[in-house]
Amino acid sequence: MRTIQTISITTQKGGVGKTATALALAAGLAKQGYKTLLIDSDPQCNATFASGIDPAGDHGTLYDLYERACSASDVLLDTEAGYKLIPGSLRLTTADLKYSGTLNREYILRKALKSIDKLFDYAVIDTPPQIGLLVENALVITDKLIIPATADAFSIQGLLQYSELLGELKNAFEDNLHFEVAGILLTRYSDRTNISRTLSDSLYEIAEHLHTKVFTTRIREAVAVRESSLARQNIFTSHPTAAVTKDYDNFINEFLEGGS
Repeated sequence: MRTIQTISITTQKGGVGKTATALALAAGLAKQGYKTLLIDSDPQCNATFASGIDPAGDHGTLYDLYERACSASDVLLDTEAGYKLIPGSLRLTTADLKYSGTLNREYILRKALKSIDKLFDYAVIDTPPQIGLLVENALVITDKLIIPATADAFSIQGLLQYSELLGELKNAFEDNLHFEVAGILLTRYSDRTNISRTLSDSLYEIAEHLHTKVFTTRIREAVAVRESSLARQNIFTSHPTAAVTKDYDNFINEFLEGGS
């Protein structure tokens, strides 16, 4: 029986704190004592780098799982934050083309991870910022979807387009996608720039369309987030007393309390 709960952090717009949210969620869950796995499915490999792992190092990666070159346990790496990591790979940049003729290509990741499902309470997936094979493979195993967004017109527009794409994917996969959108998370937020009524109304309309909510917690704009990535540490270690760290703590608790 599959007991692991898989959470995908996904959006089609860059610059909205997608990877920072995935890293903070994985580290925060591990800090609370949950056995947590972070899967870096974005070929940019930012989550791998920020976890203190060299993406080009002598170790297995997610690419090896797509190639069926080894088992999932062979590519699990320890991190200082306490979660296990399946590192990303630049070689997955061409995944859509490379695996276009592969039978059941949308289920490669599900098959690869089946052997380690019972080792973890949570798996967090950092997905690439566009719909394609890697996102489809992530969504097949996703229980909860978290969509980060910023409080600006372009982000809201991208969010609307993304919600439509998710609906189309669910129709295309018929009964094979069972994820629930846990919520929209406002990131890089500043009290100095209040959301206009128009943007606010649009945000909540999109949430309603997705049958979800906007998380009460907002992740403020903070230099600490960038500094923690550059230091290749999780924010709970690099900036334990920062206000933005408290934001992420509150968000994780809100997520857990929401019936995760």
